[in-house]
Amino acid sequence: MISGKKVKYVPKDAYDTLTPINTLLKMFSLTTLSRENSRLKVSYNWIKRIFIITALIIYTILVTVGKVLKYFGNYGENKTFNIRFTDALQVTYLLEFLQYIVDLKYVFKFGGYTSLKYFKLYEQIDDILGMTYNSIIKSKIYKATASICLLVIVSLALDFEAWALINGYDSHALYYSIDYVFFFINTLTIIDMCANVIQVEYRLKTIVDVLQDLYSATNNSLSVVNVVGDKSWLYFSKDKAVTRKIISSSKFLEYNHLNDIVWLNKCYLLLIEQTAYINEIFGTRILINNSNQLFNIVNFINLAIRIFTGVIFPDGSPDTLFFLTITCILRTICSAVNIAWLVYRCEQSYEQRATIVSIADHMLVDKNISESMRRTLTEFRNLVDSRPIQFTAMNFYPLDYGLVVSSASVVTTLTIIMLQSLQ
Repeated sequence: MISGKKVKYVPKDAYDTLTPINTLLKMFSLTTLSRENSRLKVSYNWIKRIFIITALIIYTILVTVGKVLKYFGNYGENKTFNIRFTDALQVTYLLEFLQYIVDLKYVFKFGGYTSLKYFKLYEQIDDILGMTYNSIIKSKIYKATASICLLVIVSLALDFEAWALINGYDSHALYYSIDYVFFFINTLTIIDMCANVIQVEYRLKTIVDVLQDLYSATNNSLSVVNVVGDKSWLYFSKDKAVTRKIISSSKFLEYNHLNDIVWLNKCYLLLIEQTAYINEIFGTRILINNSNQLFNIVNFINLAIRIFTGVIFPDGSPDTLFFLTITCILRTICSAVNIAWLVYRCEQSYEQRATIVSIADHMLVDKNISESMRRTLTEFRNLVDSRPIQFTAMNFYPLDYGLVVSSASVVTTLTIIMLQSLQ
């Protein structure tokens, strides 16, 4: 008899977990892989790519020419050429357009067979470790993609409505809408990197699980409390997918504990290579993207203050100006969320690496292990400690909590400078 219960779908591999974000990336030709007959293949789809790029370039040129003609038209009437703060704010789409071109360059350069090899390496790692977190990974990516995209779409829709009430729908649809398209694309780039960072995070988490199981299965050398497996201790994980008996779902079950650790060395080295690929394909893009996000935060904070104080649109309706102020704050929140979520996901990976080192230290001190296993575990511990997993923006700065602090400092400083002269 067939059960009426729904069978829960389990993602096959790393690529399968990226389905939520890949569906959106394909709309803008920002991914080159597709799955046909259960096999990954490279598909550039040149016709679609050329059409999208050409349409965006033509639209960008038309908007830019329209703005220039508008400014010179005002110059012909008033014999003055004055670019106001709100005018300068409108050219941010050019920076975001540059970001999209850079995205396409790196997707074309590294998104083909190099990307295919990237996912093949994950299959090797998962085959060794016995990866059991794919469902959790896909769920996190789906929830993050849905929530962030919803926040961005709602804020952009409200922003469009607010500006249209002031400038008119025809004028605003022409001069402002392109900024919304590029901002959404930039948001997808950040979600894409975060989704790939999560892949590394949960492989590190699987290594943590393996070490926890090895720790629990090894005899104590002293009368010590087993803190590593304690639910109230720091290293206990609520997300642990299964309870294993020495990597019971892996391919090297028949090996002893010493070989387990040797294979963990191999997995960690492969994860370093995966991290290098992520930094290569996203490094420059994230550097430009974060700069754009900071630029947006500074601009919209200052714009909100200028509108609220009546410096801009002094004759506008109070309700309309209040609505516009709120939408500027929402745009600021969107940019801040993009930066903060990227940093948070990177920090979660760093935390897993630190946990690996901590558990290895506990095993070396607390457990009665052979000299060969102690030597191998020490080598593994030194490898993880000396070659940490780290995500960077073009090797210019690391993506960690320090970035949030420095970004807040930059925003505060620039906002104060720009507000010294409200005009």
